[in-house]
Amino acid sequence: MASLSISLANTHSPLKPIDSIPFSNPNLKPPIPVNSGGNNLIGNATGVNGLTNGQNGDIVGVAPDALFIDTLADNGGLTPTIALSTGSSPAINAGDAEFSGVFTVPGAFDQRGDGFPRIVNNVIDIGAFEFQG
Repeated sequence: MASLSISLANTHSPLKPIDSIPFSNPNLKPPIPVNSGGNNLIGNATGVNGLTNGQNGDIVGVAPDALFIDTLADNGGLTPTIALSTGSSPAINAGDAEFSGVFTVPGAFDQRGDGFPRIVNNVIDIGAFEFQG
């Protein structure tokens, strides 16, 4: 399984993730300050200060096999993506469709582009891939 890793160095500003899945960051040192923008899904929050399961729509401490169908693949669109597990991923419908943080509205499409709406049934998934079911 592929995962995203975030690296911050020499920063005085906290990281502010919104509707994101930075899933595994096991080597964060010293503890990284996070000002959650809400609705993030984090597998391993060791070394992160400011993300708490159940606060601001954040989901913390999820096993990786519950999230995704497979590894990076052609799921349609212009770029490879990692699809969410059909109907069982906690990222499905757990995002903030109003993007009440930095952005005023989400993009019309997910990472795959035209033909893959970002908002389905008035809800949005966490991450760059929108489950279309």
